Amino acid sequence: MSSKDVLREFDNVLSVFSELLGEKKYLFGERLSDFDCLLFGHLYAILTTKYMGTFGGDLQQTIAKYQNLIDHTKEIDRRGF
Repeated sequence: MSSKDVLREFDNVLSVFSELLGEKKYLFGERLSDFDCLLFGHLYAILTTKYMGTFGGDLQQTIAKYQNLIDHTKEIDRRGF
């Protein structure tokens, strides 16, 4: 699988989570779930780590297309996960 394929799949997964989240505070409504915490952990790590390898900043740029996922990550971080 090429790096372009990986980024395309990553974008597809983010799209699914973005659609599920929609305009809700958390994935399943108003209560924080285990899935919110898992998503937060992965997105936070990617958003706060400087990558110099194969993907460079491409992972962060892909996430940046989904403002609701960025807001979700910021909200859980603010909350003090």
